[in-house]
Order: sequence, then structure tokens, then C-alpha cells
Amino acid sequence: MQDLLAMELLEFTEEEQAALALLRRQQTAHDAVAMLGSLSSAQLLSPNEQAIYAAEAERDLSAAVSSASSIVAVLKATRLCNLRCVYCRSWAEGPNQVMRFDVLARITHETLAMRGAHTVEFVWHGGEVTLLKPKFFKKMIWLQQRFKQPGQVVKNAIQSNATNLTDEWLDFLAALKIGVGLSLDGPPEVNDKRRVDKKGEGSTHRVLDGIRKLRARDIPYGVLMVVDQEILQLGPARLLQFLVDEGIEQIDFLNALPENDFDGDVAHGSFLPFPDYVGFLCEALEIWRTRYRDRIRIGVIHEFVEAIHRARSTRACMWSGNCSDRFITVEANGDIAPCDKFVGATDSKMGNVLRTPLYEIIRNAKFVADAKQESIRSKEEMNACEWHSLCRGGCPHDRMLNRHLVKTHDSRCCGMSPLFDRIKNLDL
Repeated sequence: MQDLLAMELLEFTEEEQAALALLRRQQTAHDAVAMLGSLSSAQLLSPNEQAIYAAEAERDLSAAVSSASSIVAVLKATRLCNLRCVYCRSWAEGPNQVMRFDVLARITHETLAMRGAHTVEFVWHGGEVTLLKPKFFKKMIWLQQRFKQPGQVVKNAIQSNATNLTDEWLDFLAALKIGVGLSLDGPPEVNDKRRVDKKGEGSTHRVLDGIRKLRARDIPYGVLMVVDQEILQLGPARLLQFLVDEGIEQIDFLNALPENDFDGDVAHGSFLPFPDYVGFLCEALEIWRTRYRDRIRIGVIHEFVEAIHRARSTRACMWSGNCSDRFITVEANGDIAPCDKFVGATDSKMGNVLRTPLYEIIRNAKFVADAKQESIRSKEEMNACEWHSLCRGGCPHDRMLNRHLVKTHDSRCCGMSPLFDRIKNLDL
């Protein structure tokens, strides 16, 4: 079994397909990861990559310390994308849009080397990551196994538009049980106007086909939906019925964001003011509670139902308070930035991991220092709110937008209290 599994992790051939299909039912993700980590560098890396790995492994990172017990690294494996979503700023074209192996080895080593970081999650992001071959990510898993500290928990997830899930990708995701976050903005009448390809053609049928493929392989997935004025007008009743009809059981809603440039009229485009987003969630809560609570899980609503009615802590990054020292974005060239929401904001480019160790970048970045001070001020303003212990002031990026763009914003509340009040008063 191990020999065949190693073959699959290195190269997938038609001759091995039948045997591997039988073995896959018996293997666990731990088996696949351990087997991949046990391969020699010569089995997986080119001669040049072997030299890069050997030099990286010799580096002394004993001074690397994390002030956070968990770190999330969003890796922009590529900015290339096969879609041109009308609100998206995460894609790019041209050369140098794929992460080189020296960057991959450096960020994997330096992230995992930080003492105090007991849990590290790598989120593979784009662009569209499935435009790359799984071999790129096999190398990353191998590097993780070589560089992780004893007892350290390492997690992986990918974000995809689900339109390019080849058999090779599905085999890889199934073998390692890697969860997939899928982007879908509602039924065809909305999604096909917003999430289009280079020819301007809608993507709904391709996304739904990708979902069916994931479901057939028992690969965990959830859907992320960007809520803007058009989704607001469509309403959560139509959205939830569409999702249930398609057999989708996990959804989360994201508020549409503007560019991080507040000159001129920023109310144009797809930006959704935060009060409108919270109003949408309140309406979705009522429809979900009365019609769909046993058929679909809405991430943000589920999290706060569990927190308010069952005293469980919140886990999503938005409710973790100041996140600047534990959420980073890594560009293909090694540039380090905070959460991807801040792309283009002042001081958001914090350094480059090929020139400066990651722990020094985080420790010395002006953005991180300013974010800590902003978090302290926000806590002082919001501490009297009965929900502050739950939301911890909300997402720092949302706070920034609320201050700049929402005229009715009350700095004593993150803006989520209408939803919390409703959840508290319901029998859930």
C-alpha cells in the first residue's frame, strides 16, 4: 500500500488508477502526509530545488519567536486566474505570478520555525490555485513535514473557483483530505453576471459541476458568497433555496469591499456598507431558522448561535481581536503583507521574506504596531458593549471601513449587535 501511495503522490498514471482507488478508501490523510514527508528530496525535487532546500535547512532560526499561539499564512501561490470577477482585485497577468521554490521553502521554514506557534495553517490562495499542478503543493506538504516542530499542528486549505478541478487535483485533495473553500455568488441570474471568465461568460454551471466532483470524492468543501447590493435585492430566501436545491450544506457570507483608496466617491461599485450586510444576516437568520436550519449551515450565524446559546468560543479570524501578528499574506515574490483585505492600504507591504526573516518583519512592521494601537483604542471604545467579549471589536478592516465610509457608525459597537440581539432572543 505504501509503495502505491508513494507513486500517487509523485506521479499519477492510468495503470495505477484501479489499485489506488481501492487503497484510497483505506488510507487516512495522516497516511498520505506521512508518506509524502518520508520521500527523499531527490524523489520530489529538481537538482536546483534540492540545493535550495539544503541551504534553507542549514539556516539558523533559533531566534524566531511568535507572540501568537496560532499563525495563518495566506499563500498567493499564483495571481493568475481564469476568471475576471467584477469585484475582484486578487488576480494578475504576466510573468512572475507563480511562487518560486525558494520563496515556498523560505516561508514554510520561517513560519513553522517560530517558537510559540503551536498551530500553523497554510491557506493556498490566488488568483486560481488549480491553474498550477498539484506537484507544486506536494512539494509544500513535503517541506512542512521537514520543517515543522515536534508537536506542532499544521493545517492546509485552499480557496478555489471550482472551475478547473481536474482528476489529478481531485485525487490529490482526496488523498490528503484537504478542505476547499469555493466561491459562488448565488444562482445563475446573479453569479453569471459577476463571476465571469475572460470571454465574459458565466461560470455557474462549471462551479456546480466542480461541487459535484468534490462531493463524489467526499472532499470537504464550503461555499463563500460575496454579498453586495444585487445579492441584497435578491434576498436570502432565494439564495438559501438555491443552495439547498443544489445540495450545498455549508455557506458563509462576506460583505463586498471597496478598494483601500478612500479618495473620491467610494460608495460606487460593489461596496456594501456594513449596516446593510448585518441587516442581510438578520434576515437570513430568520429564514434559516424557520425553513432550513436542519439542511444548511451558515458559518457566521452558526458560530454566534454556538457562542451565545452554548457558551462556545468563536473561532473565525474576524472575531479574534487584533490579528496583525498572526495573519499574513505572502505574495509569489516573497512580499509579506497583512490579511489580504488590506492590499493597497498604507504600509500594508511589510517586507520581503527573502531579505528579512519573517519574525523580524512581523516584529518591526509599522502596520503591525499601528494595528496594535488601533486595537487598544477600539477596545477602550467598545468595552462597555455587552457583546465585546464575543466579537472582540470585529474585523479590523471592517472597523477601518466603518470609520471612513459609514456616516452612522457608532464607534462603541462593531456593528454586529443587531444580529447578536436577535440570536439571543431566539430559541435555538
